[in-house]
Amino acid sequence: MKRNYYILGTLLFSMSLATHADSLRMSATEFAKDPAKVSALQKGLEKMRANNNAPPLSPEFRTSFNYWANTHGYFGTGTHATDKDYYVNQYRMPQCLQIYSKAVCDSYYKHIQNSSVPNDGFTDEVWGTCQHGNLNFLPWHRMMLYFYERTVRKYVGQDYSLPYWDYYQEKAANGKGLALPQLVRGKQAGTLYDQFRTPGLNANISAIDP
Repeated sequence: MKRNYYILGTLLFSMSLATHADSLRMSATEFAKDPAKVSALQKGLEKMRANNNAPPLSPEFRTSFNYWANTHGYFGTGTHATDKDYYVNQYRMPQCLQIYSKAVCDSYYKHIQNSSVPNDGFTDEVWGTCQHGNLNFLPWHRMMLYFYERTVRKYVGQDYSLPYWDYYQEKAANGKGLALPQLVRGKQAGTLYDQFRTPGLNANISAIDP
């Protein structure tokens, strides 16, 4: 479940980044009020997802959604890989079963697959390098988002800036806890929607503890 927060974090992360000279950075809530901006982001991510199927050694693959998600963490082999069977069966599944039925947990984790690191001489030192629990957390994510934003601009436009997630602008349905931004949940989210987020977050029937 945590991995999907990583993926969301590549889209919406509440830290200050250098904005492009022609674009104003705004919160996800305000961003969602502009249909043109939302449509541009959806189309941009659609192209990035299409590049998931590009040849692993191609420049297109390095602009794919999977490439950037794997920068945070990935399953498979390689210097910074996570063992899928251990992570799912020994770590995540027991936690999931404490809250949800086995059918729900199975449906959530069965899509996870191992990834092969492109043998290009540098990706093995890029994937799976997300920093947590140390002083590199903020500078690493600032660097990662800076280059991710430049990648998104290839498909969205040079005057485009990623929105940030103001955690306290949108509340859960019961008024307690934090809700995912409307921008990324619900049918209107298009390519920003991820069906494998923690159950209940997309429907706003469960919340994130502040």
